[in-house]
Amino acid sequence: PPYGSNNDKMPPSRVRYASYYHIWTSILNHDKPEVFGKANRRKDTRDVVAASIFEEFRKNKDCSFIAMQALDELIQKTNAKYILLSYSSGGITTKKELNDIINKSGKMIKAIEINYKKNVMGNMRWTNDWINSDGKYLEYLFLMQKH
Repeated sequence: PPYGSNNDKMPPSRVRYASYYHIWTSILNHDKPEVFGKANRRKDTRDVVAASIFEEFRKNKDCSFIAMQALDELIQKTNAKYILLSYSSGGITTKKELNDIINKSGKMIKAIEINYKKNVMGNMRWTNDWINSDGKYLEYLFLMQKH
């Protein structure tokens, strides 16, 4: 989900979700992009650059999250025998929906849940659909084998 804050002491964050993963993006792209700011983030993660489809929190005409449709397409188009997917329970979709997406393109080999402390930035809500009712925050790791 998009990151931000609704804390009075810290104004809402305008830092793009992709900015938090700028190092991973550079590793995967094997590039040396222009950087900016004290954190030396990729210039292509600035606010003025179009948002990633994976940051989209709206739903399509079928009432599915556009970001999950993009994740489904990414998994289908990934040319790999195995895929390891990490996803937070605080995200816009459920574990079951992620399982359904994975099972369309392959088979689940292993799924684990890791408890983690909630980040202060995780309090921002764009919609109550994202509220984790039991208060636990988990990181899901799904290992799948593609068809």
